[in-house]
Amino acid sequence: MTTEKEKQQLNRERSKILDQWVKWFETPLIILSFCWLTLLVIELTLGLSPFLETLSFTIWLIFIFDFLVRFFLAPFKLFFLKSNWLILLALALPPLRLF
Repeated sequence: MTTEKEKQQLNRERSKILDQWVKWFETPLIILSFCWLTLLVIELTLGLSPFLETLSFTIWLIFIFDFLVRFFLAPFKLFFLKSNWLILLALALPPLRLF
């Protein structure tokens, strides 16, 4: 059975790991977001080739993976979801597209 002190220490460690994760992957994810946005514009105007569709899908999966890693590392899950609800919504919308 874990004590309150051990829980606090675990939360601090998880928070440090989460901060490191964000530090490492923030810039690459920003670059990927611009790539995905470009692909979205191409899709809406010209349509995507099968290769570009696969690329768009892969980028979307990377975003989902990042969100899940940050969620599982977050020491306070409910706070994380409340502060990242828009990201969760944005990740859920692409598979719900009907066009």
